[in-house]
Amino acid sequence: MSVAYFVVFNCDDPGFDSFVDGKMLTHRLEEVNAIATRLDLKAFEDYAFQDLSEYGGADMEVQWFDAQEGLHWISSIRRHLDENPGAVKDAGAVV
Repeated sequence: MSVAYFVVFNCDDPGFDSFVDGKMLTHRLEEVNAIATRLDLKAFEDYAFQDLSEYGGADMEVQWFDAQEGLHWISSIRRHLDENPGAVKDAGAVV
């Protein structure tokens, strides 16, 4: 089984193509989290929510996160990877 992260919106149509291939991020997550630590940011998983109900787990209320904080996180990581493309293998795919 493969693991991937993807974005979930609190509306059916955000007004743009919201597809994200989150598999590369899972492959480089340790390196991305190391960058986040150096930039004094939370780890990526701190923004993740896992709904296990479809796998027989308990039904959980969806946990939403502050969009501005998420935008700051991704902007900081992306700026770092743009300026330091060798910081992770396949930086372009991670971005």
